[in-house]
Amino acid sequence: MSAVGKFELTLIRDLLLYAVRRRPVIVPITLLGIASSAIELAAMLSVIPLGLIASGRSIHNPAMLSLAGHIGVTLNSKFFVALFLSLFLLRTVTFILTQMLNGYIGYSLMSDLSTKAFATFVRDLSFTDIHKHQIGHFVTLAGDEASRGSQIVVNFMRLAPVIILFLLYGMILLYQSWQAFIGLAVFILLTTLSLRSTFRKTLALGQRQQEESRNAGTHFIESLGGLRTVRSFTAEHFIISRYAEMMKRYMRTLSLSEAFSNLNQIPIFLVTAIALAAVLVFSDNTLLSRQLPTILAGIMIFFRLLPIANQGLENALRLTANLRAGRNVADMLRAANIAEQTTPLLDLPDEEKIRSIEFDCVTFRYSDDTPKILDNFSRTLEAGKSYALTGPSGVGKSSLIDLMLKFFVPISGTIRINGKDVAQLSDASIRRHILLSEQTTRIFYGTVLENVRFGLLESDAEAHEALSMVGLQETLSTFPHGVHTVLNFQGSNLSGGQRQRVGIARALARTTDVLVMDESTNALDSRTRERVLETILKSYRDRILIFVTHDPQVIARVDEVIELRASATNASSNAIEQPYQDAYTTAGLS
Repeated sequence: MSAVGKFELTLIRDLLLYAVRRRPVIVPITLLGIASSAIELAAMLSVIPLGLIASGRSIHNPAMLSLAGHIGVTLNSKFFVALFLSLFLLRTVTFILTQMLNGYIGYSLMSDLSTKAFATFVRDLSFTDIHKHQIGHFVTLAGDEASRGSQIVVNFMRLAPVIILFLLYGMILLYQSWQAFIGLAVFILLTTLSLRSTFRKTLALGQRQQEESRNAGTHFIESLGGLRTVRSFTAEHFIISRYAEMMKRYMRTLSLSEAFSNLNQIPIFLVTAIALAAVLVFSDNTLLSRQLPTILAGIMIFFRLLPIANQGLENALRLTANLRAGRNVADMLRAANIAEQTTPLLDLPDEEKIRSIEFDCVTFRYSDDTPKILDNFSRTLEAGKSYALTGPSGVGKSSLIDLMLKFFVPISGTIRINGKDVAQLSDASIRRHILLSEQTTRIFYGTVLENVRFGLLESDAEAHEALSMVGLQETLSTFPHGVHTVLNFQGSNLSGGQRQRVGIARALARTTDVLVMDESTNALDSRTRERVLETILKSYRDRILIFVTHDPQVIARVDEVIELRASATNASSNAIEQPYQDAYTTAGLS
């Protein structure tokens, strides 16, 4: 099987097209690199006439003499030394500039790919796809794979000038001495064989490194996210030891990869040793003296070609290795491209108020190997009413809300908003009309006010009013920095009830047509809960209000109660002696 197949060629094509589209300056930077290579070759060629002059010979090249006459210079040692140094200086400047620009392109492209991939994960990736992977998979895609993708582009940019320079040097070397050219061919063969023998091992190590990085990242995030559980079970030593072992394996793999990458210096040593042996054993001193300028120029070109050829082969194989390990890069690039695409679905207009939400024979399961959570569920919710969604754990209360918000897609049945099938409406437009306040409030880094605003573009007035509505403004006034208090990790400098009220305030700061409170008041004391309930019911009296709850205090305040019962296909339910006509029934509870 070839080192680079159809998948790899397609990947590099897509990466280059994406890179040029996002960073058009890549083309002139690559051309600058090629021009810099040509300048180096010109500098090296200027050494040949200098060697002739140094040995007491004259320059008889008609083209060179004619050009010197036109520009009015004398072809002496001073001129060629100045020419060599000037070209070498220009080569150095252009090389440094090219490397700096390549580095900038690499880092900016990595940032762009990572940001676009992250945007896709946050905005477009379905929860079904998210649940198929560890959290470290997505961290790796937005981090390591974004870096790998940018390196593929940069390696390609650097490889183009190297190939041009190598071909030019090869032609000059062949013109000067076919024997030296044969030696170069032997070097390339040795280098190729050497690198090829380590290529598969390096590729395997790269894939192992990728997996170990993903596993360590997942463990790190899960451990910090579950720190309360870790400390409750005094499992700190277990968690730390496990992470230390993961990092030890990861570092070991990195060291092996580095060791194998350094084996590419062996061919240079071998060719140099062979050249030295040939000079000491076979060369005639008289012949060396007579052809000294040409031989010195050939040696300079030859030994300049050694690192160039080595660098080219190394970059080519590194590029190939990145491409062969690029399945995740393809996923990352696909995610980045999705972030640039506009959805073809219709928007639910912002000015259109939701009057009704209809569930028509909706059936849902999380995957093919799990039981049905909802089975043929039908119900219509209307504006101007409040609802309590109740039932035992596992019967689909939260799943029903997830389907309404298009976090998941039902396996059959239809959900309609104002008579429009939600499958034909864009996710973002639906979520601008329907707001979910969860049981566990997610606290993000920032101040209390920033957590309530949470991207809200309006003034702070709505956030302040929402904090007052949930009774948190007065509490925060006792804090040294008030609403500008920076919250610790997971809001640990607030109580559970205060964190929940931040979440409720986050919801009330927005004006939506539908509000879903998913056990969002269970951490509040009875007095605060009553105050918050009164505020929410008053605010949403003309809209749709849904409580997912077991709380009798909440159930007693709503207009209608929807009790969900487990169907016979739900494995988590108790045995049902008589089948239901419908998997769910609606009942008013008092």
